[in-house]
Amino acid sequence: MTSQTLSQLLVLLLCGISSVRIFFIQDTRSDPIATVPSIAVVVSLMNILAFGCGPIECANLALSIFAFIINFRSLLRFRAKLVVDHYSILFVLSSILNLILAAVLLVFVLYYRPSKANLKKFNVRESSYSFYGNFSQGFKQIDKILSLNSAIVKKYESIPPKSQEEAPDAENVILFVPNECSAIQDYEPILVKLAHDGYTVYAADFFPEDLHWFNDWRDFKPFRRPLMRWAKLHNKKLYKEATMQRHQNLLDSYNSLVKMLDIKKGTFVFAISDDGMNDGGSALHSASPDVIFGTFDIGDVPGNPTPGFGPVQQTDPVFARFLGLKRDRSLYMPSHIATVVEEKIRLTQEITAKVLGSKEE
Repeated sequence: MTSQTLSQLLVLLLCGISSVRIFFIQDTRSDPIATVPSIAVVVSLMNILAFGCGPIECANLALSIFAFIINFRSLLRFRAKLVVDHYSILFVLSSILNLILAAVLLVFVLYYRPSKANLKKFNVRESSYSFYGNFSQGFKQIDKILSLNSAIVKKYESIPPKSQEEAPDAENVILFVPNECSAIQDYEPILVKLAHDGYTVYAADFFPEDLHWFNDWRDFKPFRRPLMRWAKLHNKKLYKEATMQRHQNLLDSYNSLVKMLDIKKGTFVFAISDDGMNDGGSALHSASPDVIFGTFDIGDVPGNPTPGFGPVQQTDPVFARFLGLKRDRSLYMPSHIATVVEEKIRLTQEITAKVLGSKEE
């Protein structure tokens, strides 16, 4: 299971614990479990901040708030150090309703859980780094866990065998920045497959103050992705207005990612996007010709059913249903996309080698 699914299940577990006690607590006693719904509300809010304002996150927040409301009087009694000798009929019925809703959501979460690329199975290591800053002044890495960040960079790399003491001097690096409708988590199976096949992958999510899409509160990280998806599907005019600076935003994102990384000389760097750069790939290459050797838009992969959104049939089955698609546990499409990317990289490497060889002659 992904960390997102585990976080969703944690909220449901807390809500269930707060409701199920009506069947077990019969004697007069203190009621510390009345504090559990408060924890559920906090965890729900943290999930929204971490994973975005998705349907399940919103449903979990609503359920935890409902549990908090029906337990509010019990919480006040507990804080006043009063004991409970019985539960009212209204409280019992409300708790049963809350328990039923939690059970329904539990089935929904388990059925629509994203497919996870097993890092251990693929022999891949994932590292995550937080940065703070903006496009105009640059980004600095921060180490504090609870610090505000404006960019997250994830590194995927294959784990070398124990017999190999040192990594080779030259490596192939892939850079990836999701577009406005998606996040790194939507592409993880593709990135893991690329890392498994020997590429070092750097993926970055940016949300600094000078990255403008809607130019209002909708640019706040938890809301941007779901609202952009809604606009792209149901309000073409709003989406067109919000993405007027898309080309520049993506160029700034990729260029900032290059500056964040300490890329060794002789490293082959390839940038991929998803229905984002379009004809801007050449501009990205010309902006950093000594670093980025080629670009490719995975939205152009033949057979890709969801260009611009990532392989959501595997990584976001709930959203896939909104697109009229069924969930897919096979990971076939992410693997297919990764294979096409690798073929494009090999072709670019061959062309680059010929060009450099002709210059030396």
